[in-house]
Amino acid sequence: MAEGAHKHLRLETADSPEAKRKCSKESNRIRKDSERIRKDLRKALFVNIAPKPRHLFTTREDGNFQKVSPFLIAREITNCVGGPVKDICKTFNGLYIETVNDNQSVKVQTLKKIESVMFGGAEGLRPRLAALLVSAALITLFLGLHLTLYDAALYELQQNSSPPPLNAVLSVPAHVHFPRTSRRLPQAIIIGVRKCGTRALLEMLYLHPRVQKAAGEVHFFDRDDNYSRGLEWYRHKMPHSFRGQVTIEKSPSYFVTPEVPERIRAMNASVKLLLIVREPVTRAISDYTQLRSHAATAPSSSPHRSFEELVLKPDGSVNPSYRPLALSLYHTFIHRWLEVFPRHQILIVNGDKLIEDPVSQLQRIEQFLGLEPRIGRHNFYFNHTKGFYCLRNETADKCLRESKGRRHPHVDPLVISKLRRFFSEHNQRFYDLVGEDLGWPEE
Repeated sequence: MAEGAHKHLRLETADSPEAKRKCSKESNRIRKDSERIRKDLRKALFVNIAPKPRHLFTTREDGNFQKVSPFLIAREITNCVGGPVKDICKTFNGLYIETVNDNQSVKVQTLKKIESVMFGGAEGLRPRLAALLVSAALITLFLGLHLTLYDAALYELQQNSSPPPLNAVLSVPAHVHFPRTSRRLPQAIIIGVRKCGTRALLEMLYLHPRVQKAAGEVHFFDRDDNYSRGLEWYRHKMPHSFRGQVTIEKSPSYFVTPEVPERIRAMNASVKLLLIVREPVTRAISDYTQLRSHAATAPSSSPHRSFEELVLKPDGSVNPSYRPLALSLYHTFIHRWLEVFPRHQILIVNGDKLIEDPVSQLQRIEQFLGLEPRIGRHNFYFNHTKGFYCLRNETADKCLRESKGRRHPHVDPLVISKLRRFFSEHNQRFYDLVGEDLGWPEE
């Protein structure tokens, strides 16, 4: 064997028992698959003899590596050299083969030569590539047909079946959509009010199979930088939906921003608006609780002040300039909306009743949005730990996150009574404007 061999692979001699056993075991398979083996090996180009005794590594013309049995290659080389192969090794300048009969080394100077001697050239590559292209085309056709059928089945499910788990597409990633879906501008908007249950209302409506909701608060109409980006930007913030579904978004600050009513009307004059309100003093306390929670996590040197200190002036009168109280003066904001939209396009949702009996309020909303009644008492269960209703369907239970439903601080009952007397007149103005008496306590 030549001294220049870098790697060496020992094969059994043809007359040894081990070689005979291997030949007998492999001969049937080789004959059966001879054409297939030759086609595979024809495309192989030797680059290395593997250190493992069972395989040597070759490379195809496309650069991919494959493992080939040395025994099969030895059988092929046998036809070349006229006798059984004893040794095969590779050096920097060629491939060396040692036969059993005369122990003489046969040197094949180039890799291309041994390839042509063993495998008869590189024919067969084009048919294989053609077969791969045909296979890829068939797979693409199959997947396209499969998605079309699945889309049609899901659309029928949306139209005819009972509501699936937290709106039919809960198990589908948000970035996946089907050919019949598209992003649509909202047909309904929850415009407010802050700390009255806008998030809870949106999640409850999302139980309905014909409702799709935007993720998060978009703040398109109340922020000039977002509004300047145009309706196409706004549309891309909406979820994909099927024909016949209602897309809803919510941004509570819409209600108190002066420019918003006209901007929404410019988008869609027939849009339906949902305004959820709560008893003003309760809403103000909830607002204060959230502001205090945020202040507790922010670096600040200002001392903590109680709710009573903030809502009352030093002389004991009510401080209407305190932001949580000002936002509870609903009549100061609703008149702008009624100047732009007819009353029948605005539904007032009682946030206090939504907490106590969500189904009754949701049935009103289904009718207002033109949806068939689907949401019922089976979709809710009371969580005694949190103190409010959570959502339920066939496969999942869902409660709002911990930041919702914070426990309110204790407030002096005398302060609460004073605030309710203050709001009594303002509430009546609100009742007169919307044509509904929500029955909030006056003391």
